[in-house]
Formats: sequence, C-alpha cells, structure tokens
Amino acid sequence: MSGYAFISYAREDGEYVEKLAKHLQAEGVNVWFDAHLMAGSRYDDEIVEKIGQCSAFILVMSPAGRKSNFVRDEFDYAMEQERDLMPISLSGEKFFGLGPIQFELVQDSALPGDDYVKRLRRLVGEGELQHEMKAHQGHVRSVAYPSGNPALVASAGPEMCVRIWNPGTGELVREIQGATWPVSFSRDGDYIATGGPNHAVHVWNTETGELIKQVGAHKKALTSVAVSPDGSVLVTGSGDTSEHLWDLRTGELIRTLTGRVKPASPLVISPDGTWLVAPTESGSRLGAGLWDMQTGNKIGSLKGHKGPVHDVTVSWDGRFAATAGEDHTARIWNAKTGDEIFVLGAHLKAVRAVAFSPNGYRLATGSTDQTIRLWDATTGAHIMCITNRAGGIYDLAYSPDGRTLASGHGDGAIRIWKA
Repeated sequence: MSGYAFISYAREDGEYVEKLAKHLQAEGVNVWFDAHLMAGSRYDDEIVEKIGQCSAFILVMSPAGRKSNFVRDEFDYAMEQERDLMPISLSGEKFFGLGPIQFELVQDSALPGDDYVKRLRRLVGEGELQHEMKAHQGHVRSVAYPSGNPALVASAGPEMCVRIWNPGTGELVREIQGATWPVSFSRDGDYIATGGPNHAVHVWNTETGELIKQVGAHKKALTSVAVSPDGSVLVTGSGDTSEHLWDLRTGELIRTLTGRVKPASPLVISPDGTWLVAPTESGSRLGAGLWDMQTGNKIGSLKGHKGPVHDVTVSWDGRFAATAGEDHTARIWNAKTGDEIFVLGAHLKAVRAVAFSPNGYRLATGSTDQTIRLWDATTGAHIMCITNRAGGIYDLAYSPDGRTLASGHGDGAIRIWKA
C-alpha cells in the first residue's frame, strides 16, 4: 500500500491539474485532488483528512492560486501538519511562506521534469519489500540483528516465544519457547539474551534453542536488555525503574546505574562499550540520559522532547544519538555535548522506533501513523516515506551490512525492506 500526493490548486488551473494528475499516475505516483471527492461527503472534512494523510503536498502556484482562499487554507494546513511540499509554479511566482523550499517552474503549462517526478515517487512510493512474515499474536515489540551477522534477525511479541528468521529468504530458522521481549544478540549471533519468567534474562544457544543460563533478577518485568560489544557484560532495565550491569560469564551483579526517574525503556550501549543511553525524564523536559558503564554514574542528558521518549539509538562511531518521542518527533543529538542537532517532525503520531544505518548517514524512524521514514542524518533532510502498513511500527533494526531494514508492526508481522 503506497501513499499519495495531494494536489492543491485554483479552479482556473483545473485543466492543467487534470493533465498533471494523469501524467503522475502514469509515472507510478498516486495522486488525490478534489475531483475525487466522494458524493455526499463534507468538503472541509475530507480535505483536512486527505492533507493529513498524504505523503506529499503538491502546491500549484499561479496568479489564480495566489488569490484563492481555499488554496491558502490548504497550504497553511499542510505546513501545520509538516507535510512534504513539492510546489509547482506556472508563472514563476513563489508563494509567501515557502521560505527556502525549492519549486518546479514549468513553462507554457508543461509537465514537471524527470527529477521532480523521481523525488515525488520517493516520497509517496513504498520501498522495496523483500519479505513479510506473520510473526506474532500481538504487536511486535522487538526486532534485532546480531551486530556482526546479517543472516539472522529475531522478533518478539507479547507471547512467550521468540522467533529467529533468515532475512534473506523470510524463512523461520528457530522458535524459542519460554522467551519473550526484549531481545539482544551476541555480536556473531551464537547466543541471544531475552526476557522470560521470574523477571530474569534468559540466555539461549541460537543454533539449538537450548537455555544456557539465567542472569539477574528484577522486581518487575524486563523492558530492556543489551549485550556489550565484547560480550562480557549484560545490561538490564525493568519496570521497577532500575538498571543493572551483570557479568555475563559469572552472572554476578557488577553495578547499578544511578539517577533514574522513570521505568527503564530501551537501553543502547555505545559501540566502544564505555557508556549507554536510555530514555529518562527531568521535570517538564523529556529526553534521554547517558551513563558511564564503568562507574554507573549519569554523565549527560538529551533534553527537549515534549512527551515520553520511546526509543533510542547510537551511531556506529558513537558521535551521535537519536531519540523517538510521543510528541511525533525524532531528534538527533551530539552524544558528547548533549546538543540537539535536528528535530525530525514529519510523523503524524508517536514515533516509536529509531535506527541508524551502519554507516551513520541515514536514520530510519517508525511511527504508529503506520509509516517508516528515512532521513539524511547529516543534514536532517527527509529522504522518503517507504511504507504505510497496518498497526503502526514499534521497532526497527538495520542489518549490520546495511542492505536491509527490519520493521516490527502492530499487526504481528515483521517486514524486511531493501535499505
């Protein structure tokens, strides 16, 4: 199911818009304009709904469009909803309020060029779906690749069964009964740490599915588990608002993190294994905190979200962190200074997942608005919306070779996309 582009125009430009719509449809771009209004529907209600759900907003700029209150209202609402704008000018004029946004100038009612159509197709078209696996009975809470093995991907939902898949074929490799979310592989994927009974981490042999050991214990259910890059330390978080570091070999408690003020959500360890990032709260400003793995002390804060933070991630070199928020935004931060670099605000609902590509140049964001969006992590520019899928997106993971992106959905499926 791909998205569509909304066309805003004045009645005087209707003939051109009909030609434009036919051209874009022929080029594989779905479009919607008010000629498609359903009989008996309220004009304003459907217009608002269609703008709010569109993947791109085409503003046809002309002298007639400049005078049209309807066009201005539609444009203002698209800006308010932070839709991706793709303006076309029939006269060389640029509407006030577009700022630095570039527009396509067409002469003598010509159709837009190939580059414009390609950019539009990237915004509204679905990415290349490689495999779709109906994985779980409820929404998928965790998807994970081993950091050194692109041939395995794990998924976990609400039931007591973690499933391991071959992302290249979509085939089920193994079911681990008695395991549940969260999940974290060792570097090469030879073992996997999961949630399980007694609020303890269960460590399993990936090849055989046999239980190796149980590590640690919390007073409430686990909400996060992470294996350090060298495989020596296990970090756990729980609804009891505590995070512990455990010696994975002996099972002994190493230390407890200090300064937590909300139930622990996903924890991500830096690539060098010296610090970690996790969601936190501080008064009315929400974000994430950074902790030193050696001391357990809090060493930094990433503050700015206007609601809870649902997910965090770290770039491959440890320079940047990203957060996913209930406030419909994802944010990219300087992990060393705590400075906010970019606010990414195209989603219509809560952002539940963020994932950096292995080279750090892209950030993927997933939302309960059912979309996955790709961003240039170096500029903050929106690259494309790759899907609209049932039930929203609750977790994302790039393969370590950067070739695929796995997504966990509210309809119980995981999907593998060409990255």
